[in-house]
Amino acid sequence: MKQPLSTFVTGANYPKSDAFPVLAGDAGVHEDLDSAIFVFDKGYVHYGRFASMKNEGMDFVTPLKDNTKHEVVDTLHDFEHEQSDSEEVRVIDEDIELGTVGREYQKVTVMHDDDDDEVYLTTLSSDEFDALEVALIYGVRWLIEIMFRELKQYTNIQRFTVQS
Repeated sequence: MKQPLSTFVTGANYPKSDAFPVLAGDAGVHEDLDSAIFVFDKGYVHYGRFASMKNEGMDFVTPLKDNTKHEVVDTLHDFEHEQSDSEEVRVIDEDIELGTVGREYQKVTVMHDDDDDEVYLTTLSSDEFDALEVALIYGVRWLIEIMFRELKQYTNIQRFTVQS
């Protein structure tokens, strides 16, 4: 199994980062992945950059901010799913058009009983990745966050500098 070759952390105010082409060049580093999937946190929102990535055929997953203006073009899937913890969630997969850039994207919503909904914006095709897989891709990002927290908590590292 091949491993990723490059990792970059850039500030949210750095939308024209040179990191994107380098990371895209690492595509094919995993036997099950044809191209890189960029995963952004909620702190990085740059719809112009997302539109550029879509134009360049790059795929991404990012949380969709609550106040993002968009119009639902089509509802692809709307179903109930029982998670491993027996929680029943409603999953909605929609094609949307963002008002700010006028481009179509996929919106994935995972609705929980406690109203702590997960809403994602992505360029991933629903033919290749179902809505639950999109949510899982973003969830894997949190494993990295937890790893850094654990590393700081359980080691004697006096200073650990991370930019996100």
